[in-house]
Amino acid sequence: MCKMSKPRFRRMFQTVTVKTFVNFYTQIRMERALKLLNENRACSISNLAISSGYKNVQEFSKSFVKYYGYTPYSVLIRDAN
Repeated sequence: MCKMSKPRFRRMFQTVTVKTFVNFYTQIRMERALKLLNENRACSISNLAISSGYKNVQEFSKSFVKYYGYTPYSVLIRDAN
């Protein structure tokens, strides 16, 4: 294992990915959520939140809206019509 301080790791990570670790991790979670939502329309929003690594629906929905600009439920409604 490489010994590296947290600040140094953060700087190196951001240099390589051009994103903070938190933003990178959020991107991975949101992309996974949208993929799961598109693959399984019968999936509940709470199961989707848990499968994406969130502890509760409110936190998930808030992050989803912040990332995509619309709610996960609106994706289900839009595609159902």
